[in-house]
Amino acid sequence: MKSIGKNFIIAFLMILAIYQTAELWFEDFSSHNFFSFADKNSSVEAGTEVSHTLERVIINPGENKMLCRANGIYNTAFKESSDDIISRVLRRGEVVSSGLANWREILQNRCFVYEYSYCLSNEEAEAVFGVGNNNTGEIKSYDTIVLSVDGDNVRLRFINSQTLWCLEIFDDESSVAESVTELLNTFSSVNKDIYYISSVQNGFEIFKGNIFIPRWDGQSVSYSYLTPHMQYADDDKTDLESEVNLFFENPAGKWSTTTNDVINFSDETTVIKYYPNGVLEYSNYSTGTQSSDNDFYTNYIAAQAVLDMDLGIENEFYLRDYSFEGNEYTMYFGYKANDLPIIMSDELKEQSGMSDYIEVTSSYGRVSHYKRYCVAYGQESEKSLLADTDFLSAVDDVYNEFGDDDEPMVDRLSLAYVDTGSENMSLWWLIDIDGTKYIRQSGGGTG
Repeated sequence: MKSIGKNFIIAFLMILAIYQTAELWFEDFSSHNFFSFADKNSSVEAGTEVSHTLERVIINPGENKMLCRANGIYNTAFKESSDDIISRVLRRGEVVSSGLANWREILQNRCFVYEYSYCLSNEEAEAVFGVGNNNTGEIKSYDTIVLSVDGDNVRLRFINSQTLWCLEIFDDESSVAESVTELLNTFSSVNKDIYYISSVQNGFEIFKGNIFIPRWDGQSVSYSYLTPHMQYADDDKTDLESEVNLFFENPAGKWSTTTNDVINFSDETTVIKYYPNGVLEYSNYSTGTQSSDNDFYTNYIAAQAVLDMDLGIENEFYLRDYSFEGNEYTMYFGYKANDLPIIMSDELKEQSGMSDYIEVTSSYGRVSHYKRYCVAYGQESEKSLLADTDFLSAVDDVYNEFGDDDEPMVDRLSLAYVDTGSENMSLWWLIDIDGTKYIRQSGGGTG
């Protein structure tokens, strides 16, 4: 009887070991599939790390000149630290006001300003900062977060830059104030080539709301240009083949055809097309696992997982906009360089058939469609171009189109690299007025 019991235990342990080995083997194998990561993590929990969402962070160190950090935000300690402080204030702070944002008052104190290029709700705030309570329940639609310090007091504000709605949360815990102060002390705007000022603080009444305006000392500033290059050469598709293989669970089992110069890669559930204009398009027709939730956060995590695994993306990207229609989220991603955005010209948008560099469509945490314009931007290390047209000259030039008696309010103004087809991409002023975007050169002469 003892012998039978021993044999039973040994057999059971052998079966268990085989099962665990197989599970590890197939788990490792499936992790090489381009979209399996999104599937396995379709049911995300609040607090899952989210990156690539912020457009930029404006830092007001109290020197009448503000700094901008757009690149590498999620690779630095200050973002993690400031996120942690925001979570602490949300947990223990007290809502003291809800009304119109007073930017003149807000910027009197040293602060960090998180800027998104789209609006979020309280559900996204709760998910990202891992807090859900009465404070977060008061949050409405926002695209800006301000964390400021004044002595031993900390104020956290959620602001909608379009409506100027503002929720203010107050915390008088001295240790929290000390943490914010220490963080701000690591920044200085002294000797920065391009710095930022507030339109409200400086009395520029041509803007709706508050705009952080790029400035430089003197008549001009020198900067580095960008050089675009298509990633997959016409005569060599080796790199394209390597990229495409990431999309397939079994790359050896795919087949390929070429029709009207469109290269097609397929298996039973996946179709990938590479078009002559440089657009790579993925469609997934499988019926895999999905989340029971279909909110922004769940679908963003799925999109983020896909993009993080796409080895073909060479430049830093961030979420620029999104839409929701027919139970599907479509997220639009752009690129950054030198703490400034990279923008497609209207001609490039028409040529590529895309509104931005990357588009990801998902529902219930599963990505079904993915498109990317396969370009990469190299950065010249030397500062060899000059910007000598300031924002006032650029806006005045736009106003010349309206006539002497018509000077509408400016909704948004920024400085960006624009891909106009030039080998040496320069900086342009982007001016948004009543839904129309105007671009004006910043100079572009050689330095």
